[in-house]
Amino acid sequence: MTNLAISICSAVVAIASFVFTFCVHKQTKKRNKKKDTLDAFSLLQEQVLDELYNIKKSNVNVIAEDIHSKEFKHISTMMARIEHFAVGVNTNIYDFNIVKRLAGRHFCGLFDKLKPIIDIKRNSNTTEKHYDDFELLYNQLKKVYKTKYQKSVKSK
Repeated sequence: MTNLAISICSAVVAIASFVFTFCVHKQTKKRNKKKDTLDAFSLLQEQVLDELYNIKKSNVNVIAEDIHSKEFKHISTMMARIEHFAVGVNTNIYDFNIVKRLAGRHFCGLFDKLKPIIDIKRNSNTTEKHYDDFELLYNQLKKVYKTKYQKSVKSK
């Protein structure tokens, strides 16, 4: 009987150890995802977002008129970096909630501002996808803010 009790205790300890290890692993993975999101966003902000936020929408409209201009190509390059970041968010590599908290409304405004360039790129080459993940992120963020806005209006 003592061997059975020892075996049961050993099994319980092993299961408890497994559950604990699994929980720690899951928490670590979640924490690393948030850290990776913060790191990637910081780099994106430094290399792209700060510059794009300072461009006026009226200037974007002018730049969009000449797809061969240096400015158009420069903005397209920066938008490609945003698209790569959006792919990370949309494929769950980066944390959507962290992005929302960091700059959700800014991403929405930025998409609206850059829409003329997005439309031109899409119309000039319909065989390729242009900024689809950026638009998906934009739509997800707009949905969150629309829902929050509707809830706050209903509660008043």
